[in-house]
Amino acid sequence: MPLQSLVIVENYFQDKPLLTKEFTTREFWDFLFSDNWSDGYSVRVFVGQLQHLLSSCLVSMRQTGHVVQHSTVAYAKNLRQKYSVNELTQEETVYAGLEETLLLEFVYYGMTHVKKPTIRISSESTAGYPERSTTHSSSFQPSTDVDSSDNGITN
Repeated sequence: MPLQSLVIVENYFQDKPLLTKEFTTREFWDFLFSDNWSDGYSVRVFVGQLQHLLSSCLVSMRQTGHVVQHSTVAYAKNLRQKYSVNELTQEETVYAGLEETLLLEFVYYGMTHVKKPTIRISSESTAGYPERSTTHSSSFQPSTDVDSSDNGITN
């Protein structure tokens, strides 16, 4: 069996992940396109075959110009536990906080070309709205002709 990837679904306003599960590649896509993670804001994929596949696809798509990469860096302060054990004196373990500064890099990918949706308005889409005129084409273009006899306005 190929090495599975650990996937974590997070909500930024909670301390614990909403879901932590190992997925195969096929299981991940079924999960991603489902409503099973609708309460989460972030899906993180850790080391494994799935992460390797996603990374390879993103690199390929970036090289062919289908996606662009954006990076953001930030410093974050972290407090972690540091403990020491003195085996010679057999004293109790001493716990102490260690504050450290971390440099984090967030990498985002986005599409390079976004097609604008074509909007068609029909009489059915305006039904129930009184006094609304209906246009059957989305190719409305205002006139640039100026008629001086009509105060500069043409119909």
